[in-house]
Amino acid sequence: MTSPRLVHTLNLGQLATLRAVARTGSFGRAASELGYVQSAVSVQIAALERVVGQRLVERRPGARGTSLTEAGKRVLVDAEAIFAAVRQLEEGLRVAPSAVNRPLRIAASTCVVTRLLPPLMQRLSEASVAVEIVATVDEQEAVLDGHADLAFTTSVTSSTLEAIEIGRIPFVLVRRPGPQNRCVRLYSLPATHAQSEVEELLAVRGLRPMQTCRLTDAALAAALATAGNGEVALLPRLAFEPPANAEVQSLALLHPGQVVYALWRREGPDSAYEQVALLARTLTTTED
Repeated sequence: MTSPRLVHTLNLGQLATLRAVARTGSFGRAASELGYVQSAVSVQIAALERVVGQRLVERRPGARGTSLTEAGKRVLVDAEAIFAAVRQLEEGLRVAPSAVNRPLRIAASTCVVTRLLPPLMQRLSEASVAVEIVATVDEQEAVLDGHADLAFTTSVTSSTLEAIEIGRIPFVLVRRPGPQNRCVRLYSLPATHAQSEVEELLAVRGLRPMQTCRLTDAALAAALATAGNGEVALLPRLAFEPPANAEVQSLALLHPGQVVYALWRREGPDSAYEQVALLARTLTTTED
C-alpha cells in the first residue's frame, strides 16, 4: 500500500468495512455492525479491491462465510496502522486548536461541502473542537481578510497563505437511468481549470451539449439532470448526494479529478490547522 495513487483513491470507510468483514466473518454481520445494508458492504469491498488491484476477500456461498486472502491480511495490517495514525491525529486535535480560543472558522468550496464537511465536523466534535462554518463566495479571500481560519478550496493564488493538497475528487456524470437522447443540456458548477479539461475530454468523446448551465448548487444540478431525457450533470463526486433515481458514471479513468487544497494564514497556529487539514485528507474519498 505504498503507491502514490492510493493517496488520492484510498477510502478510510472501505478499510473500516474490510476490518468489520474480517472480524465478523461475513458481509451480513459486518453490515449489521456498521449499520449498512449488506449490498453496501459488497460495494465497499469491491471498490477497495479495485483500488489495490487485488482480491482481498474470499467469498464463500451459503453459511461458510468469508475470509481474507493473503493480500487482504496484508492490507488489514496496514489499515490498522492508518487507524492508529488517525486516532493519534484526533488526539492531537483535542489540544492544538484551543490556541484559537474560539470556534475554528471553516470556509469550503461547493465541490466538497456536502460530503466532506459533515464527517469532518463530526470528527472535530468528537475531539472537542468547536467549529463555525463561514458562508462565502470566495474561500481564499475569506481567509485573507480574517473571516475564516481555514478553507478548503480548488485553487491557491496567494503566496501569503500556507496550503497543502488534501486530495483529488473525481468528476462524475449524473443522468436519469435508461436510454438517452442526444445531450441537450449540461448542468455543472462554476468552471474550474479541471472541470474545463473534463468538458473538453467529453466533447472529444461525443458529449457536446447544446446548452451548458452553470449553477452554484450541486444538488440542484443533479436533480435537474435526472428530471428529463437528454439532461446531464457534470459534478465533483463530493459535491452532492446522488438522487435516488440517478445513474452516476465515474470519470476517474478519464481525468484524475479536481484538486482540493486546505489553506490558512501563516501567522495563525499552523500546527493546529495542518492537523485539521490532514484529518480532512483521510476523509476525502472517491467512493462510488
